Amino acid sequence: MLCYQDTRLSVTFAQRAYDQAEHTCADDHDMALARLSLGWATTHNGDDPAAAISHLQESAGEFRRLADDWHYALALEGIGHSHPDPDLALAHLRQSADLFGQMHDHVKQANCLNEMARRSIDVRAHLSEASQWLSEARRLADLTGNETERLHAEILQARLDQCRGDHQLAQPRFERLLTELRRVGDRRCMSRCLLGLAHAALHHNDHETARHHLAECITVADVAGDTLGMADGLRLLAKCCHATGDSGYAASLLGAADDAAAHLDPARRHALPFDHEFRVTLEKELGADAFASALTAGQQTPLTQLLAR
Repeated sequence: MLCYQDTRLSVTFAQRAYDQAEHTCADDHDMALARLSLGWATTHNGDDPAAAISHLQESAGEFRRLADDWHYALALEGIGHSHPDPDLALAHLRQSADLFGQMHDHVKQANCLNEMARRSIDVRAHLSEASQWLSEARRLADLTGNETERLHAEILQARLDQCRGDHQLAQPRFERLLTELRRVGDRRCMSRCLLGLAHAALHHNDHETARHHLAECITVADVAGDTLGMADGLRLLAKCCHATGDSGYAASLLGAADDAAAHLDPARRHALPFDHEFRVTLEKELGADAFASALTAGQQTPLTQLLAR
């Protein structure tokens, strides 16, 4: 329940459950559930995908042996969330979606379809298919009255619109969705909406609005334990500040983004926007020593203090 709100606390509870299952010599099914929980929580924490996949694969094998199809499908979905290879991730998610569909669990089927779309949007691949997956996820969410998966499908549709360059269509969607997400308290998706609104504002050269959205995006992502979202927001805020002439502060924000990215696995780190040219520009403007000092300062300054400027 906590993995979308506070991943650090989620991992704490999952590890406690796993340790207790081992200590009490739990039966095979309870042990598989403990492995699944730890793998799922570690997946959303994002700092050790190899460990997450290992736990999920072991639990998947156990659930398959025990003929527990629902938890087997859930373990496959977790592997799809974690796997660094986009094609292998999609293969696991497709299998999971098919299994949930066969069991008539339309909510989990919609969840898998949404995740398939998210992975595709992240790597800018299979976008036509992603549009179809989102349409089907939205249909299943409406069929079951599931508000969470409807919101996920709509956020991802807004991201897809933005990915295709349609900021005019994406912006009002993000604004409406942010209000709904504040109401339900989904912090992860709140930060994604705020990031989308910042991109839309920058498209219109509204740097002040973009900075406002990004400061909240980074704060919310930090609270939720969404390290990738925090690093992405910090990098975009650095570019925003550079565009308004504050190169030193931009370099400090970039240092904070580097510190966040250092806690990500290589695959998720590579999902961040390529920023080599931006770094070269900042180094030329500030000089090599000043640029290096600003990066270090950003890495060492508490996030709340850095954003308070």
